[in-house]
Amino acid sequence: MVRRIGHVLVLLAGVIALVLVVRHIGAAMIAGMIRQIGWSLVTITLLYALHTALRGIALWQTLPARILPLRSVVGIRFCAEGLEMLTLTGPFLAEPAKAWLLYRRGLAGAHAFGAVAAEYLLYNLSGAWMAAAALSILVTQRVLPPVLDIPAKIMLAGVAVLTIGCIIAGLTGRGLVAPSVRAAARLVAPRHADALVSRIEPVEAVLVSVLHDDPARLAAVLGVEFAGHALLALEIFVALGALGLHASVFTAFVIEGAVKFIGAVFFFVPGQLGVAEGVYAVLLPALGFPAAAGVTIALIRRVRALAVGATGLLIAGSSRAAAKPEADRNRSHG
Repeated sequence: MVRRIGHVLVLLAGVIALVLVVRHIGAAMIAGMIRQIGWSLVTITLLYALHTALRGIALWQTLPARILPLRSVVGIRFCAEGLEMLTLTGPFLAEPAKAWLLYRRGLAGAHAFGAVAAEYLLYNLSGAWMAAAALSILVTQRVLPPVLDIPAKIMLAGVAVLTIGCIIAGLTGRGLVAPSVRAAARLVAPRHADALVSRIEPVEAVLVSVLHDDPARLAAVLGVEFAGHALLALEIFVALGALGLHASVFTAFVIEGAVKFIGAVFFFVPGQLGVAEGVYAVLLPALGFPAAAGVTIALIRRVRALAVGATGLLIAGSSRAAAKPEADRNRSHG
């Protein structure tokens, strides 16, 4: 109950922040820019749908022996997108939901959660590298707004830690999460340490196997994830063009990389509501674009995500009947 109240309060704060940002910039100006986007919204939505499909392909690549059809895994990814956007719970619900759906399709529990964890890690790792490159460029050029300086430094520090951890796991074939949890649990709750670690180790073993066992597969997954991030940058390029704000593809990549820290630093804000719009409004003027364009792009991205998410839930509804027979076949072969 307390958790739910906290979620509602943070969501309410996000709504208030969004209203204040829109009011400060001018609702009429933002509404005019949204109209100016026009049919380009279709292109932006299609780019995001392709991005979602690529994440489904990356997830499929992490599965053991690719036990499930590609089409089914991509459908699961679209369904998770729908849950994430329509509930504003972000990865807290979407990622476990993907694992649960994989389990329903016949994948063992540890393999399902491990594969989802591996894809989520590699997606964020590739995005973190892109963010680090973009933020480094902005810092070097001294155009990063002061208000974003501390979040940018937090992001860069996080990228370094995440990268080092993945390199260690990839080279040694040993996970770092289970030993860390064991050490912490023995201090806090020693009686439950072994039971807790026994749940984590099988999942982490799957994740580590993706990082360690097959370098070619790892490179392929990272390649797909980078392609997905590139599509997000193209969204910005298309949106700026529709607004009559001519920008290079490189600038669009810098913007996309720079805003990636929003989800990492403000993960506790449902859907980063209000926060995303505020960051876009601060960042784009530093690159020579109006703040209203930043808010418009942030709002347009919400619309296209809702459209793709709703499609994902429709896909889930249409394929639910086929899940149980497929799961029975997979388990009978396991």
